[in-house]
Amino acid sequence: MTSVQGQTVTVAQAIQMMKNVPGYVSLNPSNNTITFTSQDIRLVVLGTDHEGALNLTGKQPPRYATDDAFVIYGLIDPTLVIPRGAVVQVTVINLDKDM
Repeated sequence: MTSVQGQTVTVAQAIQMMKNVPGYVSLNPSNNTITFTSQDIRLVVLGTDHEGALNLTGKQPPRYATDDAFVIYGLIDPTLVIPRGAVVQVTVINLDKDM
């Protein structure tokens, strides 16, 4: 169990939130980049360790990722491309007790 804006969610619910990719998001796994086209962005970030990231995605974290990892829409520590002037609301769900 973890908390989102004061609400408790299960790990399964957090994973479902991660998999819910909005229509204004373009994923490019080949270069580990997420591109946003909206001016109103809602981003769900799962914080975990390397083992947790591997379990969530089935992929090894990139070499530049050290210690903790952030999983966003199935990518680990991706580059985010956000339009200038966009408003970004970030929800971080901590799945690592040591984080």
